[in-house]
Amino acid sequence: MKIFLILITALITNLFGSNIPNIQIISADNTSGKISPTSIQKALVKAGFRVDSNNNMNKAFLANHGKTHYPIYNLLMFRDNELSRTLLDKKNNFGFLIPLTMSIWQENNTINVATLSLEGLSRASQIDINDKELIQYSEKITRTLKEALPQHKMTLVTSNIENLKNSYATEYTIPLNNQDNKDIEDIKEELQEEFEGELESYGFKFPNFIDINSAFYGEKSRYDFYDTFSICKIEVIFHVSKRYPSAGSYAPCSFYMYKLKSENVVKVGFLSVENWIKSLKIDHQASLKPLLESQAKIETLIKELE
Repeated sequence: MKIFLILITALITNLFGSNIPNIQIISADNTSGKISPTSIQKALVKAGFRVDSNNNMNKAFLANHGKTHYPIYNLLMFRDNELSRTLLDKKNNFGFLIPLTMSIWQENNTINVATLSLEGLSRASQIDINDKELIQYSEKITRTLKEALPQHKMTLVTSNIENLKNSYATEYTIPLNNQDNKDIEDIKEELQEEFEGELESYGFKFPNFIDINSAFYGEKSRYDFYDTFSICKIEVIFHVSKRYPSAGSYAPCSFYMYKLKSENVVKVGFLSVENWIKSLKIDHQASLKPLLESQAKIETLIKELE
């Protein structure tokens, strides 16, 4: 049966290309109020996921803008360490999906959860859609959320993705020339302090940080270091989420920074806002403007690190 489903998925991809959904939304009636971001977090933890953060964005929206769009709007960051490590072993840049994210929001009496679909995970990571562990990861996420939202319905969000072989990632390589006498930890701290300091001065927040070596590998790691930062700007998510609440499937975005022991360069990257724009078909100018401005600012700062 699984082989049949894989073949069908591949056939659909070939036939319809850009109509393939990158985002899935699971919805359920919540008139009773029994389903909440907390109950969803508990379901994820019970299933073996690690929840890094479950942020009530309405608090930030009220503090910064004096209003909210929905009675519930949370951005939750989560991961499966074993599957994440396995997929990272296949693609060094899988760090921009560690952790994964979801948005949780309530509209009228319906609670909704948006995450990347299998197709979205495959395109963003450029790991084959038939990859066993990628399928396992996607199925585990979907199964857990369906259990957390009884009597649910699923909606697949079609996209404007023209090229399924494009992750729309922003990636740079920083050469470490003339730094032979520096300790690698000092090099890392200098890069990260400059990057974080500059972004914080422009209103960016860092709600999560993962030391991949400590979390996954220990002393046997092939990396001198591998860190991921979750980056968010309240101004951006406030404007985008009003019309596109499922944007939380990409937010906060994960920014990776790593150095392989076998190389004398540091590699950095993140999934660009083009993923939001094309996956959600964003055409509203007030939503587009803060996205594009944030992308430009991050790219400028990365180039200054080179």
